[in-house]
Amino acid sequence: MSKALHRFALLVSLAALLTVLASGTAQGAVSFANTGEFGTRDFSAQSALAVDEATGNVFVADLGSPGVKVYDPDAGAGPLLTFGAADLPAPDDVAVDQSDGSVYVGEHSTRTEVQEVGAVFAVGGTYRLELAGEKTVPIPYDAGEEVVLAALEGLSSIGPGDVDIVFFAPGGVIDLAFKGALAFTNVDQVEVDASGLQDDGANPVFTIVTTLADGARGGVDRFVPDVRSDPTSYSKDLSYDAPARGDQPDQVSSFGLMTLDPVSGDLLILDTERSRIDRFAPNGEFIGAVEVSPPPAGDFSVISDLLVAPSREIYLLRTPGAETGAKVEKLSASGAGGGEIAAGQLDDATSLAFDPRLDHLIVGWAFPNYEHPGVSIVEGGQVIDRVELPGLRIPLAYNQVALDGASGRLYAGTLIETPGLGWQSTIQTLEPIFIPEVSAPTVLGGSGGTSAAFRFNGTLDPLGRATTYHFEYSTDEGATWAQSPELSAGSGQGQVPANAEVSLSLDTKVQLRLVIASGALTKTSKTLPYTTPALPEVRAAGVDRLEPSAATLSGVIRRTALPTSIHFEFGTSPAYGSRTPELAIGAGEDLHTAAQEISGLSPQTTYHYRLVAENAVGVTVGVDGTFTTPPALESGGAPSGAPSASPSPSPSPPVSAAPKRCAKGTKARRQKGKVRCVRQKPKKSKQRSQGRR
Repeated sequence: MSKALHRFALLVSLAALLTVLASGTAQGAVSFANTGEFGTRDFSAQSALAVDEATGNVFVADLGSPGVKVYDPDAGAGPLLTFGAADLPAPDDVAVDQSDGSVYVGEHSTRTEVQEVGAVFAVGGTYRLELAGEKTVPIPYDAGEEVVLAALEGLSSIGPGDVDIVFFAPGGVIDLAFKGALAFTNVDQVEVDASGLQDDGANPVFTIVTTLADGARGGVDRFVPDVRSDPTSYSKDLSYDAPARGDQPDQVSSFGLMTLDPVSGDLLILDTERSRIDRFAPNGEFIGAVEVSPPPAGDFSVISDLLVAPSREIYLLRTPGAETGAKVEKLSASGAGGGEIAAGQLDDATSLAFDPRLDHLIVGWAFPNYEHPGVSIVEGGQVIDRVELPGLRIPLAYNQVALDGASGRLYAGTLIETPGLGWQSTIQTLEPIFIPEVSAPTVLGGSGGTSAAFRFNGTLDPLGRATTYHFEYSTDEGATWAQSPELSAGSGQGQVPANAEVSLSLDTKVQLRLVIASGALTKTSKTLPYTTPALPEVRAAGVDRLEPSAATLSGVIRRTALPTSIHFEFGTSPAYGSRTPELAIGAGEDLHTAAQEISGLSPQTTYHYRLVAENAVGVTVGVDGTFTTPPALESGGAPSGAPSASPSPSPSPPVSAAPKRCAKGTKARRQKGKVRCVRQKPKKSKQRSQGRR
């Protein structure tokens, strides 16, 4: 299958996903899941990534090797091709114009090249320094700094003021910094001819020759594909009038990071020495510049990435200084603004990408201890998800990200450690996946014991792919997790509910999460802490008012978070036989006093009663109590007919009732262990129930 047909098949398979995302109908948050890697050991750490959305190819500009490498992410092998090696010995940056597939490749400017040379363990004689085949006059082995500098400036390729000695150890190493006419120049390596030196007979003379920092003029080249749909080669665009390095207003004094404006196709270049962003049209014409504010005093962060969103807003990533975290600043196209995005949430961020369909900023990062690189998804200025990637402790924070706007894939260039092979470069592939959400369970009912049935609740979006889900729950603070059965969520578009029924112990702390799977992709929701409700407690019950044919029963109940109701059961035996209507007393983690009136009682009769409280998880039955109705009053006969019950206003705190015949206008009350007749106070209206803490 040709690359174009392969790409077409991939896009067809993702059509449903793209319809949901591009139309903006997808609600909720979308993140990424890691599905594999490619390009292992093909490039070094200092790599920049870009994607051609028409072909799906990934471009890698590798500072450690010449040219740009092109990969097919689905092939899983080495690069398809490499181009520009003759023009780009050490490329720093790469960007693809999605309108025509042209590739911009940048090399950063380095003003000063630094080399280290020397001869060690010499005890006599002379040596010569050599540059581009030309040697200096002989230099005594123990010559001073001025002698060495004069010898170098005597070379035809180095003039006065073109080199400084920034470190000098007589008879040892010398650090050379090239400047003047050699500034921004990749200077040939200075060699050491030690043939004229003498050793002590025990330690042979050895030379030191290395480059500590390459000088580079910097610049940008543009390459075009031979065939847009399925390119097999790229050639340098000789018609492109590339931005020039220089000190004129329309020139770049020092080439830094670059990016493309996805709307206009303009090239934006960070001019590091002028602290500004230069904008050039696709034909190379200078359009203007945006000033970049320097970091505040004491903040030594540097700008490590630059991008332009479809809104034409400019994002700048500042990597941490000595005591600061990474910062992302958002500027308007004209440079106004400067507000910080996701302040304090980005750790050691290293690179940026943008998902235009969801308006998500994607930040590649590495932890401060350089373990487990990953990506953060930023929406509305806040981090909504973090995805860790494979990787262990490495000698530097490194993670470059690029997004394929056609397939929705995200690519992250990282380093991994392989046993026996050391550190290896690789590109991680991540596919978009919905971030599931979990909500509070629904109580289905108690079993009459210490457990109850619950329905777990959540939300997910298959994004057009066949998706399954299950819930995981822990009752030991995450030490172990139980799992509900795997269920299908279908393959539709839009959010759908996720549910599962389980039995849990009452009054138990539970951690709950929802896990979805779509092929090799998996995603877990945030963990929801939840405490299963308890049964209501019956704390006390008593008789508040007692008459020959009526009584007011009251009690104290500890409610729970669930709505609670109570009733009293009563009768002339422990079998009761009658009950009051159900009285709702609401929900709340507190003590609540409630009362109900019963009537139709027989005088001088002993009755049994108990308080019953109920919520959604079960019923609590209070202990049995008794009371005896007093004789009928002289002014009235004993009531006839079956007993009846009706709700009563809230009582005062309950007391145990005792039978006693009292005169008219007085009422039996227990005081200090004895039943006394006390004068009745005028009645006041009271609420049906009352709570107290």
